[in-house]
Amino acid sequence: MLMWVISTVSIFKGDAGASALFVKNEGQIKGDVLFHSIHPFGVAITDDGRLLFGGTALSFGAEPKEVVGDGEAPTTFSYFAKGKSIGALPTYRRVILREVYPNIDAVLTAERGGRFELQLLIGPGGNPEDVMLKVEGGEPVVREDGLYVLRGGAEALKISDLKAYQGADEVAVNIRIEGNVMRFDVEDYDPSATLVIDPIFTLIFASSGGDEVRALALDSSGNVLVAGSVGDLSSFISPSDTFGSLSGSDVFVSKLSPDLSTVIATAVVGGSGNDYLLGLAVGPSGNIFITGFTSNSGSFAPDRVVFGNSGFGYDVFVTKLSSDLSQHLGTAILTSSLDDKPGGLTFDSSGNVIVAGWTEYVSTFAPHDTIFGGTGSYDAFVAKLDNSLTTLIANVIVGSSDMDRSFAVAIGEDGSVYIAGATYNSSAFSDSRTTFGNPGGEDVFITRLSSDLHTHLGTAIVASLFFDEAHALTVRGDRVLLAGWTEAGASFSEDRTIIGRAGYTDVFITALTADLSTHVATAIVASSKEDKAHAVAVRESGEVLVAGWTYNPDSFSVDRQIEGSPGLSDAFITTLDSTLSAHISTVILAGDTLDGAEALLPLVDGVLVGGWTGNALSFATADTVLGTLGSKDGFLVLLSESLGVSEERSVDAPVGVEVSGNTLRITLSHSAYVGYNVHSADGRLLRRVSLGYLPAGRYEYRMDLPRGVYLLKVRVGDEVRTIKAVI
Repeated sequence: MLMWVISTVSIFKGDAGASALFVKNEGQIKGDVLFHSIHPFGVAITDDGRLLFGGTALSFGAEPKEVVGDGEAPTTFSYFAKGKSIGALPTYRRVILREVYPNIDAVLTAERGGRFELQLLIGPGGNPEDVMLKVEGGEPVVREDGLYVLRGGAEALKISDLKAYQGADEVAVNIRIEGNVMRFDVEDYDPSATLVIDPIFTLIFASSGGDEVRALALDSSGNVLVAGSVGDLSSFISPSDTFGSLSGSDVFVSKLSPDLSTVIATAVVGGSGNDYLLGLAVGPSGNIFITGFTSNSGSFAPDRVVFGNSGFGYDVFVTKLSSDLSQHLGTAILTSSLDDKPGGLTFDSSGNVIVAGWTEYVSTFAPHDTIFGGTGSYDAFVAKLDNSLTTLIANVIVGSSDMDRSFAVAIGEDGSVYIAGATYNSSAFSDSRTTFGNPGGEDVFITRLSSDLHTHLGTAIVASLFFDEAHALTVRGDRVLLAGWTEAGASFSEDRTIIGRAGYTDVFITALTADLSTHVATAIVASSKEDKAHAVAVRESGEVLVAGWTYNPDSFSVDRQIEGSPGLSDAFITTLDSTLSAHISTVILAGDTLDGAEALLPLVDGVLVGGWTGNALSFATADTVLGTLGSKDGFLVLLSESLGVSEERSVDAPVGVEVSGNTLRITLSHSAYVGYNVHSADGRLLRRVSLGYLPAGRYEYRMDLPRGVYLLKVRVGDEVRTIKAVI
């Protein structure tokens, strides 16, 4: 059940033409105030959840779990007084009091002319009967035109326009006064209507060193696995277990509860040198596998099996941990006398481990029995290890006479193995190849091998005239999707859809048929500066997600929603339609220095994004910090379906409602409640969705309806429109 109960609270002061805003208290006001209003001053929210209107207060009889600002405005607030100056504080359009009661949030939205909208968001499991508003410093009195709070006989507050909504439907609600306490009587409503309430949640994985989140996965219980590198273990999350001679940078795996509220366990694995994580996967029996590279393989993990002749540089590790992260079950080292690094890992149908990457010295690298193409300064490899990591079943080299590196690996539905990366000699790469585009200095490759790795089934080269690299790969049905970057987006591949403005380096997403013989589509997502992609995924709906970072968020893609304070580079998550021809949304996760996204994990009702930030204090919405903040910290962000939309605020736009395919577009010139009902063509109610009380702006929402004809009943404030939608 989701219901919004909304009332207007008017204070008898303020400029009728000014837009009220909230600012966080950073010391400019003494006492327990967390947020206060400007234009007009005099409204405040305390840390225990009381709403102060001058000398009058409204309280809920319970403390919220947290109080946060929401809807950052372009205006900043500076405070100057004798002996104190506080500059450029962000301002917010509303303040959210989360969980004032179980599954009930309160939202105070600032309006013009001393008006504030108080909304109660009653979510699944929330009970309207729990809600109470206690008046302090005044007396509630009911009159014909609303409820007033009198103070000293004068009108201090007016509470009017009490309404409740579910989807597009208004629900009858009344105020009941018991002394100085107001309660709400809600009539008939649907307790089964549900919706994700919190649109964004962020966890920061931090130490005083450099930290990253590089990989994400789900276990069979829905727990979230987060893996990356930690620069200073002494100031990181207290690990449940450690494995190896830890020093310098080490790798970590944390298991979180499905709602991200609890760290169930954390394991740290390392050696006496520096170790970095690049891949994570859950095995068929639930054990957890990680891969990365280590500068001291001789001390990495408690014990290990070594394949190859170790020398200088980095070596590849593959480590197996128990499902609860409490036991080290094995480590394999793949090595040569120079540098070796992995690009990822996966499993075949028998549970054997497939790991791909590149080696700098093939002659001394782990034993290999097949070479496709030639060998050069760097060569791509694909290795198959048994599930216990004690036996190297197969290891093949794919290369040319120049530099070739594999950055990603995936398994096809028929068991074939795909690797993707970049080659400096595409005309001689592998045994044979099909080329899409015009080869240049460095080109994207994708190679398909048989499940035993011994047969070359095809290679595709996707190229531009300059330098191109693929860093992400996924297989979905009869299509293979690649993502990475190109230095010539306008000429990359055979043909392309350009989303944004092609610049120095652009993100690409390319779809090929599973046999690699046909180019299906390419999308270029770009800004006027440098953009790179490191992760790609496909939703159940077929929509394509891509993530990475951009050096110009203000011009990236065609429109975007920015969370946080943009800096030198910022993380992005872009959603495209299944054909790669239409941009659905882009969300920028920003801090004021360097930020980037490295991993994606689609969920039923949202998406998890992992990466790194140079300043967690300014990054997106850093709700929870695990550890001690440093110069570079890992992040995990949960975006709900409602943030899979593009929002561009425009206070002068007219109110508008438009349906285009599966997208509902809403334009608001003022704050208003928005919700919609979906009916079948014969009038049956299929779904109620409450989008909430939204500030002025332009919004897009994916409805995710199957093909068919529908009638949409859309409510914007008091106005209800019925629209026919053909999906």
